Amino acid sequence: MPSIKLDQDRRSFTTAVEVESVLKCLSTNGSEVYTRGIAKDHQYDLLPGESMLVERGTLIVRIFSKSRAKTAQYSAELSLEKAAGSH
Repeated sequence: MPSIKLDQDRRSFTTAVEVESVLKCLSTNGSEVYTRGIAKDHQYDLLPGESMLVERGTLIVRIFSKSRAKTAQYSAELSLEKAAGSH
């Protein structure tokens, strides 16, 4: 799957996950930016380099910024890859 890119204008991404996969936060444009992966029965906040296991079902990914500035520009890039051993 191509990388998932989120920013202040596109704050959420939803997809169906067909096989057990790994969602990994590749990068953000600042230390105040983080992403959240929301799956069937759990959710995790992810910083760059962190990942979470995603079972079959619906995955929602969101981006957040701790910055209070109304004009803050923020972005994140994530990957969703089939987990090792998944068929």
